[in-house]
Amino acid sequence: MEDEVLSNDVDDHMAEIIDFIMLRLYKQIFNQNKSPSKKEESMTNWMNALLWLEPHHFGITSDPVSKPLWEVAIRELQSIDRCLSPKTKLACIYSCFKLLDSTFSLFTTEDGVNAACADDILNIFPYVVLKARIKRLQAHLA
Repeated sequence: MEDEVLSNDVDDHMAEIIDFIMLRLYKQIFNQNKSPSKKEESMTNWMNALLWLEPHHFGITSDPVSKPLWEVAIRELQSIDRCLSPKTKLACIYSCFKLLDSTFSLFTTEDGVNAACADDILNIFPYVVLKARIKRLQAHLA
């Protein structure tokens, strides 16, 4: 039991050390070329051309309750630009999915059965990514 607690403490401290190193050495480890590549420019132009799309184009019905919550998910996903490590980027994406899940958990039938499912979240996620207009999206995914 004591060894397990010590092991968890060591793992927590190692995670903190990794985050510290990533913060201090980020510019030296990763290419800090802020100018977008040709692929990124092409993707940005393509996404800008699709900004007119609305949730119903993705097979999701929009309502007055969920739309503002989607805006919160969009802002959360936009914070990926401030994330430095892959771990924090994944945490950002996970947080966005949790927000989307909470919007769909609002839709329950009178029997208490959830009317939405994971497929609905996967339908709305491209809408959220599109509306977030993430700079250097391809670099974040690479």
